[in-house]
Amino acid sequence: MYTNQLNIDADSEEIFKRLSSWNFWIRQRDVLSQRVRQTGNWFLTTKEFAEWKSDKGAWLICHGAPGIGKSVLASVIVDHLQANASSNSRVLAFYFDRAYQPNNRYEHFLGSLLQQSLRDESSSWDTLKNSFQKDRHGLELTAADLRTLLKKELQETEKTYLIIDALDEWSTDASDLFTIISDLSTLGDNVSILITSRPLSPHGQLFQNKTEMDLQPPITDLEDYVRSRLVSQCNSGFLKNDQSLQDLITHTILEKCDGLFLLARLQMDLLKGKASKRALLNTLRQLPRTPESLYDDIMLRLETQNSVEVNLARQTFAWVLHAREPPHLHLIQYALAIEPNDVVIDEDGIVDWNTLVSICGGLVVSDSEA
Repeated sequence: MYTNQLNIDADSEEIFKRLSSWNFWIRQRDVLSQRVRQTGNWFLTTKEFAEWKSDKGAWLICHGAPGIGKSVLASVIVDHLQANASSNSRVLAFYFDRAYQPNNRYEHFLGSLLQQSLRDESSSWDTLKNSFQKDRHGLELTAADLRTLLKKELQETEKTYLIIDALDEWSTDASDLFTIISDLSTLGDNVSILITSRPLSPHGQLFQNKTEMDLQPPITDLEDYVRSRLVSQCNSGFLKNDQSLQDLITHTILEKCDGLFLLARLQMDLLKGKASKRALLNTLRQLPRTPESLYDDIMLRLETQNSVEVNLARQTFAWVLHAREPPHLHLIQYALAIEPNDVVIDEDGIVDWNTLVSICGGLVVSDSEA
């Protein structure tokens, strides 16, 4: 199911697939599921967001360091806007992902926005259906075609909110960024655009006359995240019944994660499954303080596993890194189960996903648990 704004039949489904293989609704659900408690609400109360939300045609460029939680924050913003949208406003969004880079990725981006904006009886939807019915194999739209249809569709709405996450994963090249910013600027004065990105200081002129802000999540958001993880990891009696130990873990993670949710997650992964309080405390004292040193530490630990587990971890990394798009976890499981001379997949060779996550040291996760 792509949208609740259209009556979807077989032809409509095919048109949507040709517009873009990126399904926003699934991505939004998966990213939002990573949210813990009320994290991200701080942003919704900022002066910058309030002004952007109330003005038509406003821009808000949100810069944040890698691992600070920008994508989850974007999903919180989308969820908030959708929950409060009027009948004559729309909320569109897109999550760029460096792991998925099809040849015609810009067309996929515009096509995804068009997917989200289409409604029954709109002129753009009628145009697409008529073109498809005339030539079921020839519906190939250029970026210019998609941009024209999208602009036409958005003109029929009083106001549109457009959220774009991880612009830096689209490109860091000045000409590429100029193209997308210029194209977005032509969508109409009724379109307000919010972008999240790593700092793009060399190309700051791209955002001239646009409001910018640095993302700095409050320490309380990180504390909520760590304590939530502790609840799910308290399967050991010595940890579950020791509040002072939980407080020590929380304090240490907050002190060593440098405000990064990604670093806090990986640090918590290192603490998972410790069989004794002494083992946990030893690991806690030695927790790396930077993403680079933490990755080095995890890779070193992976290499100390037995040869079968090391080989499984390496194969898993290879499948994830070389896939043309982010692979579904079942595809990885089936790929790993195949051995030379196999004619069919032997179900007995499938490795449990939780086992793979453990073997890979938390470096590979599914969207629903990231």
